[in-house]
Amino acid sequence: MKQSTFCWSNGGEAVCEDHGLPEADDLQLVPVEPGAEIDVEFHAEPSNVSFHQIIDGELVRSEPVVPDAPGVYLFETGGEWPRGDSRYVFGVEVEE
Repeated sequence: MKQSTFCWSNGGEAVCEDHGLPEADDLQLVPVEPGAEIDVEFHAEPSNVSFHQIIDGELVRSEPVVPDAPGVYLFETGGEWPRGDSRYVFGVEVEE
């Protein structure tokens, strides 16, 4: 996973960074089986968790399940914590 856009406060100061969506070449792809469920674990459980597939550079709401067709797929997930919010991106490769 690669951290993406975030806004985090620490001791009364906030730090925010806005990152564009990555390309597959920017990520270490994880080999997965077709149709596998994606289980994302955070150090602390966030509220308002969301999950998207990145399709043609756009975020599309998605269930955390890998498509059945072979190929490379990019996903984005994240949520909100008491000190801020953060998004994470990752890629998977479904082999034939």
